[in-house]
Amino acid sequence: MTMTKYLLKKKSIIDAMSYSGYGMTEEDKIMYVLNGLGVEYDSFVIPFTSMQNCYSMSEITALLLTHEARIEQHTQVETLKVNLVANKKGNGNNQQGFGRGQSQNLNNGERNGGNQNQ
Repeated sequence: MTMTKYLLKKKSIIDAMSYSGYGMTEEDKIMYVLNGLGVEYDSFVIPFTSMQNCYSMSEITALLLTHEARIEQHTQVETLKVNLVANKKGNGNNQQGFGRGQSQNLNNGERNGGNQNQ
């Protein structure tokens, strides 16, 4: 679930609680949202749970969306690194630099489309 969907879900629950007469303070709302986050957000949650009344819900929302973007960015970079390493290992150490228009016939070792019967 994306952070936007998560926050909308939490907001709808907070709103429903408010409509039913159960009032929540801004701090309660923030703690409710933060306590539902997964382990990948621990580095974000821990400082905020130790600092009380420092941020508003809208500030927490903006920071969570930014944090999610950073997690996605790091995930993409790691994926690219893994793919690069996998491609490099898949090619082995037999890297031969064939330029434009050159080819290698893997069956008989000929280059440049040469004729074996020459």
